Amino acid sequence: MKKTLALLMTLVLCLTLATMVQAQSTYTPGTYTSETTGRNGPIVVSVTFDENNIVDAQVISHAETAHIGTEAIERIPAGMVETQKIPDIISGATQTSAVLRLALADCVDQAGGDSKALLVPDEPKPIKAAVEECNVVVVGGGGSGINAAIEMGNRGLHVILLEKEDILGGTSITASTSLCGFGTPQQIEAGFGVTVDEYYEDMTQITYVSKRFKEADPDIAYRLAESFPVYAQQLMEWGVDLGNARNAFSLMPSDGSTIGSTLFPALIDQLEPAGVDVRTGNKAISIIADDSGAAKGVVVECDAGIYEIHARKVLMTFGGYIANNDIVAKYTPQYDGWKTTWSVGSTGEGLQMCIDMGGYLGGMDSITINPACYPIPGANLISFTPLRTYGSILVDIYEGKRFANEIGDYTFISEHMPDGKAYILFDQQVYDACATIREYDGYGYFTKGETVEELAEKLGLDSAVLSETVSRYSGFAVNGVDEDWQRATMPSDLSVGPYYATLVEPALHSCPGGVVTNARGQALREDGSIIENLYVSGHAADNTLQPRSLCGAVYFSRLVGELIAEDLGC
Repeated sequence: MKKTLALLMTLVLCLTLATMVQAQSTYTPGTYTSETTGRNGPIVVSVTFDENNIVDAQVISHAETAHIGTEAIERIPAGMVETQKIPDIISGATQTSAVLRLALADCVDQAGGDSKALLVPDEPKPIKAAVEECNVVVVGGGGSGINAAIEMGNRGLHVILLEKEDILGGTSITASTSLCGFGTPQQIEAGFGVTVDEYYEDMTQITYVSKRFKEADPDIAYRLAESFPVYAQQLMEWGVDLGNARNAFSLMPSDGSTIGSTLFPALIDQLEPAGVDVRTGNKAISIIADDSGAAKGVVVECDAGIYEIHARKVLMTFGGYIANNDIVAKYTPQYDGWKTTWSVGSTGEGLQMCIDMGGYLGGMDSITINPACYPIPGANLISFTPLRTYGSILVDIYEGKRFANEIGDYTFISEHMPDGKAYILFDQQVYDACATIREYDGYGYFTKGETVEELAEKLGLDSAVLSETVSRYSGFAVNGVDEDWQRATMPSDLSVGPYYATLVEPALHSCPGGVVTNARGQALREDGSIIENLYVSGHAADNTLQPRSLCGAVYFSRLVGELIAEDLGC
């Protein structure tokens, strides 16, 4: 009897424990999938659970933008396994992050979990100290800030690089076409050899360098000229593909990939070897001045609070203001409400920070327009400049006729688009030459026809008119003379099907205006005096003097870093 009672008690205890374990289980074990729509197309995720843990989380397929959306694709699922929560949105990749988190949350709910309990903000990293010190603080982690920081770090300086978004690269990482450069072995082998002295004689052959720059300081201008072949060679040694030498003054990836996606992962990899202290999610909110008015650091805001960085030099590389419609509308009201191809972080807060230090702005009355951009609902537009560079043409949406030189003046093209839209059209030759086009085709951006006539039918155009347009252009390309619009280069004769097209429209592309500096990148007051220890480079500066675009971000900003290091005895 006692044995029977003991057995019954043991059985009851086991059942009770089993029930307690079952009650404490968080998930129904298994692997669950979910699909949602990302920035460029579907995102499919898979999450595996045991009774109480998230065992694995993966993105099975996606079409998100390299080095922007893919940052969220890589970091959020990995963080979900590590933290057992669904990590917060990654600023700079907001759209991809948001839909990815929803898909992961759906998997949690399918497994019987509580997704709302897991969708909580990340715990902020604690601030190291209320006041920190370094040699140079760089404000802005785009192309200009990264290049300058690498240069100064490699010269032995303690550099802190601040970026308000959660990812580095800024607008530069989305650069689509080419990097200025000359005198490389590839260009010499292709018959495009140019010496430093030849280039210096007419620096405006690279259109991103102004006449004012050379006139302002011929010695600094010559140092910039000398840096082109040297730094291009260094970039290639770091693994950057610049193998496509299309002319004497530009370099492109050999497979037609976008230059930003090729260049900046290699540059970002150089920050750690250079000893640069990189701080993403850290936003400078003001510049600190000493009693004489010289810059001596910045005030920084992050999730954990506010702190100060005191530095011997401050370099502002915050990237311009073109994503801030209030500033755009104030100085160029004709573009009020326009979308842009630039980074969402290009909002220009640093302009006021420099003004508060006594600086002033120049070149704010103009904006460059990109005429051929792909519109994505709820997001910044994508520049289709690579398609034009490799041989595409633009035709109007009503008759299918060319209306401008496709690689000519951006603003002229934009102003001559009937109703502000056009079709960009290309053949299989262009498709095969440019990896960027193949990537975009994978996103479903293009309409395809085996013949021009079939493409015209799908686009709703008169097939006879579009066929005549393509045939006429093909003749120009074969003869090497564009009799209609004087296009200088026609890489494809558009003679090889299938044919592809998509709708494009103009968007804000770059802002020449910014903080006025001298040719050394030193910020100036309106009376021409220097604001000591304050430097500005890239699109944060008045680019009517400083070199623009990737030329400014890669070459000139590196030179500014070199000059700062020399000023500090390094």
